[in-house]
Amino acid sequence: MKHLRTLLFSLLALLFVFSCEEEEEDPAPENYFVTKKDGVKWEAESAPSISIYSIKGYENLDSLTIVGHRAEGNVSLQIAFKGVGTYPIPSNGTAKYDDLEGGEITVSYYAHGNNGQQGQVVITEWNPDTKAIRGTFQFTAKLENYGNRPLDPNAPETLSFTEGEFQGTLKNVTFD
Repeated sequence: MKHLRTLLFSLLALLFVFSCEEEEEDPAPENYFVTKKDGVKWEAESAPSISIYSIKGYENLDSLTIVGHRAEGNVSLQIAFKGVGTYPIPSNGTAKYDDLEGGEITVSYYAHGNNGQQGQVVITEWNPDTKAIRGTFQFTAKLENYGNRPLDPNAPETLSFTEGEFQGTLKNVTFD
């Protein structure tokens, strides 16, 4: 009887070990926008807005806009898009950050302009057939005046965005 219990226990243990399936890792999201804002992870709450704006008759002036959205702010990149490659900012594009209150009201506005700081957007993958696009970015933006609105008095003078990555499907927007 003792051997029967041992045998039964052993069989149950083997059944338990071999019946456990290895859990699959969650696949990477198809569309994402993530960066480090002053060294802290900042991830868009939804798929990024990726659009290419064209003007009929000016095919070489395509403007690619990539925006990551969060309730407390938006990161926006814009480049003169020509395909896979490196796009220095500000010479071939712009980058900005809107610090929002309540998801709507801009309390601080940061722009990467001609302030002596470097930045870039790198398009690492581009498939014109599927409109799939992937890339990286980094830039430093300076606090700017935003019309007549009072800016947050505690806002830092600059924000640094590093290790930025995005992936998504772009939409074509054409103006006549």
